[in-house]
Amino acid sequence: MKTQKFTLIEREAFFKVYKQKCTYCSRLIESISYMELDHLIPQSEKQNLRKYIQDFALPDDFEISDYANIVLSCSPCNKRKNTKL
Repeated sequence: MKTQKFTLIEREAFFKVYKQKCTYCSRLIESISYMELDHLIPQSEKQNLRKYIQDFALPDDFEISDYANIVLSCSPCNKRKNTKL
């Protein structure tokens, strides 16, 4: 599966919006170089997207790559979550 790429401006925006904190453990992430961006609904679940749209009352035009599906994460939390929902 192709990895989603983000520009530096996008990465800086996520870093600021999430106040430099990991979504999962609230740990402060000291710099953009240490942050990771995680898909709440993993990219590997794209084939089940219609089900998640219904289950979570998401907009009909919701996409895996939408900003609403991306959160700031520290590396340990992102690795622990992996492809889990």
